[in-house]
Amino acid sequence: KALHLIAISWVNIAIVATATTIAVLAIRLVRPGLEWTSMLGAYIWLVPVGVVVASVSNLLQFYAIREKSFGLVAKTKLQQSIASVAAQISIGFAAKTPLGLLLGFVLQNGVGCQKLFAHLKANPEYDKKYLNLSDFRKNYKANLPYLKYSTPEALLHMGALQVPLLLIGALISPVEAGFLFMANRVMQLPV
Repeated sequence: KALHLIAISWVNIAIVATATTIAVLAIRLVRPGLEWTSMLGAYIWLVPVGVVVASVSNLLQFYAIREKSFGLVAKTKLQQSIASVAAQISIGFAAKTPLGLLLGFVLQNGVGCQKLFAHLKANPEYDKKYLNLSDFRKNYKANLPYLKYSTPEALLHMGALQVPLLLIGALISPVEAGFLFMANRVMQLPV
């Protein structure tokens, strides 16, 4: 069942990545003159990348937690934090652009995933030869109600955290949004 849930997660990640890429493409093609999209420029393409990297990272961390590999998860979280902060600070000093913050977010989720993925592949019970379509469908149907509730909940939760910063950056000043983002990160350090 766990193997099929992992496969379902990969399918859902592909669906969300495709939808996010289409949304970014539609924004760029349908409304190219919007001020905030022109300010983002090519950075807007980091949105689908960030979504995929964060999704894969969460999937692999949930698997590691399921397997009680808490040490691996802790090491990965530490590596992710160090990589994120290092990228954000170094790129921030080198170039006064939002690239450091955005790339730092991608690194925060992406660093360490290779070790988590190797941990997943090392378990012989999770060999893809044990996947079959009928069990996949059965597990997908059984877990569909959970997806219907957890997906909007996760989007609303993240929206509540991130949309105010985006609105402040778009309506007031990107500098103010940057200071709020930095204050938010400092408050999260003990966690």
